[in-house]
Amino acid sequence: MSKQGKHFYDFGGFSFDVENQVLSKEGQPVPLQPKAVATLLVLIENRGQVLSKEQLMQRLWPDSFVEEANLSQNIYVLRKVLGHSANGEEFIRTIPKRGYQFVADVQELGDTDLIIEEYTRTRVVTEEVCEERGLPTTAHKQAGIPARLSAVRRSHVAFVVLTLIAAIGSGFFIVSRINTTKQSASAPQSAVLASAFQLMNLKRLTDLGKITHPVISPDGKYIAYVLHSDGADKTSVWVKHIASGSAKEIVPAAEKIGYEAPIFSPDGSFVYFLRRANGMNSLYRVAVLGDSPRKLIEDVWGRVAPSPDGQRLAFVRVNWNEGKHTLLIANADGTGETPLATRKSPEYFNVFGIGPSWSPDGKTIACSGGTAEGGKHDDAILVDVGTGTQRLLSRYNWHSMGQVVWLPQSAALLVPATEKSGDPQQIWQLSCPGGEIRRVTNDLSDYEMLSLTTDGSTLVGQQSEQSSNLWVMERDFAEVRVANHPSRNVAAKQITSALNRRDGFYGIAWTHDGRIVYSSNASGHYDLWVINSDGQNEQRLTESRGESNIFPSISPDGRFIVFSSDRSGENNIWRVDADGRNLLRLTSGKNEYHSTFSPDGQWVIYESSVGSAFNLWKVPIDGGEPIPLPIRSAGSPLISPDGNLIAFTYFDDRADGPWRLDVMSLEGGAELQSFPQPFRCFDWIPGSHTLTYIVGINTVSNLWTQPVDGAPPRQLTDFTDQRIYCFEWSPDGKHIALARGNWKSDAVMISNLR
Repeated sequence: MSKQGKHFYDFGGFSFDVENQVLSKEGQPVPLQPKAVATLLVLIENRGQVLSKEQLMQRLWPDSFVEEANLSQNIYVLRKVLGHSANGEEFIRTIPKRGYQFVADVQELGDTDLIIEEYTRTRVVTEEVCEERGLPTTAHKQAGIPARLSAVRRSHVAFVVLTLIAAIGSGFFIVSRINTTKQSASAPQSAVLASAFQLMNLKRLTDLGKITHPVISPDGKYIAYVLHSDGADKTSVWVKHIASGSAKEIVPAAEKIGYEAPIFSPDGSFVYFLRRANGMNSLYRVAVLGDSPRKLIEDVWGRVAPSPDGQRLAFVRVNWNEGKHTLLIANADGTGETPLATRKSPEYFNVFGIGPSWSPDGKTIACSGGTAEGGKHDDAILVDVGTGTQRLLSRYNWHSMGQVVWLPQSAALLVPATEKSGDPQQIWQLSCPGGEIRRVTNDLSDYEMLSLTTDGSTLVGQQSEQSSNLWVMERDFAEVRVANHPSRNVAAKQITSALNRRDGFYGIAWTHDGRIVYSSNASGHYDLWVINSDGQNEQRLTESRGESNIFPSISPDGRFIVFSSDRSGENNIWRVDADGRNLLRLTSGKNEYHSTFSPDGQWVIYESSVGSAFNLWKVPIDGGEPIPLPIRSAGSPLISPDGNLIAFTYFDDRADGPWRLDVMSLEGGAELQSFPQPFRCFDWIPGSHTLTYIVGINTVSNLWTQPVDGAPPRQLTDFTDQRIYCFEWSPDGKHIALARGNWKSDAVMISNLR
């Protein structure tokens, strides 16, 4: 018999085991990085006190120099994990200009005695299922785990056992399993949370901040990736030797040509990649050490997938006008194309930079995709190579899903996915064939473009971080109309400066009294906020409990704000008074975003999409039956200041873009102009028929103007750093509010996955 003293803090449905540094909720461990756990412990131990950032930094990193952003990220992660208390308050309160305060009611349980009867030769059994393929169904590990526990506090028994397993069972990870095939389509987020792999190692392979589409070679010695040039939308393809760090450009950058989605051949000798020119994607192949690239197949969307034996290629072709996505198989040299499976709107395969993945036995192809029927829902789609039969793996309503990769022996897949709009895309494991879910990562980064070594021991992915703050620019309106060069006297002032936030990332709107309404994740979820143009008097207008409230628009009389929110389970258009009161749902369709007002303020015009098709609708300001607008497939509508024209975006796969910006007469529907539009945020200059839009989407962005009469475009700003995500002119045309920030993307390697 052994006697162990335990120390717990209980608060708001959570329990913190001090000795083992484990936070749990309802007996289940909550996955957190070690520094986030340490941050939480310091806050709990000093509950009720205001701790300055300097005090916290000294406690958490006493002998190191680290940026304050690390502390801010830990606080953000904790707020997101803890959520709100029963009375709707956050557990961690920010005290302006002072620091942070832990305000939960904490019950401290010291020296709780647990009497453990010791036994040996007890097994920890973890099921690893894929019975259809004849694989082993159990894995066993000898460990000295007690067979019985008697404890004063029963509520702590579950996670005490789990932490003991973690300490003793070297090479194993703790995980909570959920069989999602038994869940309803509306299962809550908390139902699928599971512990991260406890023993995995994460290492950054690049630190340039402009790396996309990284992939690892089958033997794990090299990575290939796309490099974005500073200040220009140019890309090139590189190969890097991981051990030495040496890198070589194998496909150089060129004007009006873009590259994406490289992937190694199974023997590691070649790199396949997509080359986009004149609106067309073509598949090329180049030797891993570089030579003249060889063109193989035209009209390919997303990453191709070489078969395990290297003899065949799987890829997707899209007919955007018909809403048709086709999975095809061809020989390794590009000949012998054969259609295998088709999804037609509202069903689709995801193709922007990602593509199919062959199972190790070559019998199944997994794709990321889904349906827009009943709202957008993604899943891993398994396609039988012999018959073309499709089936969904997890049958869970993922909001979005990225590149799918198979683990060895076809027992499971790894996928980057999100459960809710606005959440970072994290890595999950889906078992095969059951579709059970395990969460692998849990942080604030977005993971995309996964690839795996042949032995399954090492994973490489794209880790992206985006942040934005609000800026206000002053500009004389007359100069806007006559300027022939970027203004040299523009005063740009940053009015928000919080780290790890996305202020204005999903929309900005000016009120009639000169304040700025914007979306922000400052509360842990996307809400609407309002702030003075000088950065003072910041206030939250919407109170979310997990939903996203984005893309605000102000009515012409200044009385109402309309916005898109998924608080009803679907993204619909909602209305609220300018002071945040009297919430009203205006629509009940599917995927409804980007609302704007008619000149008289009586109608709200908005975008609704089903699959790849966008349509414009209008609904009365007080609610009612929506009416479709007689305009071809379009999105992001915006009425001109005089009410005569409507500008909107549309996707044209035949064009060099492929996003276009169209201008039509609102009354007659006659098309006036069509322009290339690399980014979907644009605005009319007040009192004019001139549009302002963003140029530069990868590194540095600037604003340009485009008169509708077809005159040449003109550059309006001359920023030399940061990316512009969104902007809007003030009603008098004298100011512009912008969401500017950094976009960083690098290759990361996750090892020790076994």
